[in-house]
Amino acid sequence: RYLLSWNTLLGDDTEKHGNIVKFNLTCPAHTHPQEPTTEKEPEDACHNRWGFLRLSEFKDEKVTLKMVQDMKERLNLLEEFEGHRIDERLVMHLTKHHCATDDCADHDN
Repeated sequence: RYLLSWNTLLGDDTEKHGNIVKFNLTCPAHTHPQEPTTEKEPEDACHNRWGFLRLSEFKDEKVTLKMVQDMKERLNLLEEFEGHRIDERLVMHLTKHHCATDDCADHDN
Protein backbone atom coordinates (compact mmCIF):
# COMPACT_ATOMS: atom_id res chain seq x y z
CA ARG A 1 0.00 0.00 0.00
CA TYR A 2 1.35 3.38 -0.99
CA LEU A 3 0.30 6.72 0.38
CA LEU A 4 0.84 9.60 -1.99
CA SER A 5 0.53 13.23 -1.01
CA TRP A 6 0.77 16.47 -2.94
CA ASN A 7 3.89 17.26 -0.92
CA THR A 8 5.46 14.06 -2.25
CA LEU A 9 4.55 14.90 -5.84
CA LEU A 10 5.48 18.56 -5.70
CA GLY A 11 8.29 18.54 -3.13
CA ASP A 12 11.76 19.69 -4.07
CA ASP A 13 13.18 16.22 -3.25
CA THR A 14 11.01 14.49 -5.88
CA GLU A 15 12.64 13.96 -9.28
CA LYS A 16 10.59 15.61 -11.99
CA HIS A 17 10.59 14.99 -15.74
CA GLY A 18 9.62 17.29 -18.57
CA ASN A 19 8.85 20.98 -18.42
CA ILE A 20 7.69 21.36 -14.81
CA VAL A 21 7.00 24.88 -13.58
CA LYS A 22 5.99 25.71 -10.01
CA PHE A 23 3.46 28.47 -9.48
CA ASN A 24 0.93 29.46 -6.85
CA LEU A 25 -2.71 28.84 -7.65
CA THR A 26 -4.96 31.82 -7.23
CA CYS A 27 -8.03 29.73 -6.58
CA PRO A 28 -9.87 30.67 -3.38
CA ALA A 29 -12.28 27.75 -3.84
CA HIS A 30 -9.70 25.19 -2.68
CA THR A 31 -10.28 26.19 0.93
CA HIS A 32 -13.65 25.51 2.47
CA PRO A 33 -14.45 27.63 5.54
CA GLN A 34 -17.61 25.57 5.83
CA GLU A 35 -18.51 22.05 4.88
CA PRO A 36 -18.97 21.60 1.11
CA THR A 37 -22.58 21.06 0.12
CA THR A 38 -24.10 18.83 -2.51
CA GLU A 39 -25.94 21.78 -4.02
CA LYS A 40 -24.98 22.70 -7.56
CA GLU A 41 -22.38 25.44 -7.33
CA PRO A 42 -21.62 27.85 -10.15
CA GLU A 43 -18.87 26.60 -12.44
CA ASP A 44 -15.60 28.44 -12.09
CA ALA A 45 -12.03 27.72 -13.12
CA CYS A 46 -11.34 25.57 -10.06
CA HIS A 47 -14.49 23.47 -10.48
CA ASN A 48 -13.71 22.99 -14.16
CA ARG A 49 -10.09 22.07 -13.40
CA TRP A 50 -11.07 19.18 -11.14
CA GLY A 51 -14.46 18.26 -12.58
CA PHE A 52 -13.04 15.19 -14.35
CA LEU A 53 -12.72 13.57 -10.91
CA ARG A 54 -16.52 13.29 -10.92
CA LEU A 55 -16.34 10.84 -13.84
CA SER A 56 -17.28 7.27 -12.90
CA GLU A 57 -13.64 6.21 -13.42
CA PHE A 58 -12.59 8.31 -10.42
CA LYS A 59 -15.63 9.16 -8.29
CA ASP A 60 -15.52 7.53 -4.84
CA GLU A 61 -12.27 5.70 -5.68
CA LYS A 62 -9.15 5.87 -3.52
CA VAL A 63 -6.22 7.74 -5.03
CA THR A 64 -3.54 5.16 -5.74
CA LEU A 65 -0.06 5.31 -7.16
CA LYS A 66 -1.30 3.29 -10.15
CA MET A 67 -4.06 5.82 -10.80
CA VAL A 68 -1.63 8.75 -10.64
CA GLN A 69 0.88 6.95 -12.88
CA ASP A 70 -1.87 6.28 -15.43
CA MET A 71 -2.84 9.97 -15.41
CA LYS A 72 0.80 10.98 -15.88
CA GLU A 73 1.19 8.58 -18.81
CA ARG A 74 -1.94 9.94 -20.48
CA LEU A 75 -0.80 13.54 -20.00
CA ASN A 76 2.67 12.75 -21.32
CA LEU A 77 1.11 11.23 -24.43
CA LEU A 78 -1.30 14.13 -24.83
CA GLU A 79 1.67 16.50 -24.71
CA GLU A 80 2.82 14.98 -28.03
CA PHE A 81 -0.34 16.40 -29.62
CA GLU A 82 0.28 19.99 -28.52
CA GLY A 83 -1.37 22.35 -30.99
CA HIS A 84 -4.00 19.84 -32.09
CA ARG A 85 -7.65 20.53 -31.35
CA ILE A 86 -9.22 18.12 -28.86
CA ASP A 87 -12.07 16.81 -30.95
CA GLU A 88 -13.63 13.46 -31.81
CA ARG A 89 -10.88 12.69 -34.35
CA LEU A 90 -8.15 13.08 -31.72
CA VAL A 91 -10.08 11.04 -29.15
CA MET A 92 -10.69 8.28 -31.70
CA HIS A 93 -6.99 8.28 -32.66
CA LEU A 94 -5.91 8.02 -29.01
CA THR A 95 -8.47 5.29 -28.37
CA LYS A 96 -7.43 3.27 -31.41
CA HIS A 97 -3.64 3.66 -31.28
CA HIS A 98 -2.64 4.59 -27.74
CA CYS A 99 -4.72 2.55 -25.35
CA ALA A 100 -2.54 0.71 -22.83
CA THR A 101 -4.97 -0.55 -20.21
CA ASP A 102 -6.37 -4.05 -19.82
CA ASP A 103 -9.81 -2.63 -20.60
CA CYS A 104 -8.77 -1.92 -24.15
CA ALA A 105 -6.27 -4.72 -24.80
CA ASP A 106 -7.92 -5.49 -28.14
CA HIS A 107 -6.75 -2.09 -29.50
CA ASP A 108 -3.34 -1.37 -30.97
CA ASN A 109 -1.07 0.51 -28.56
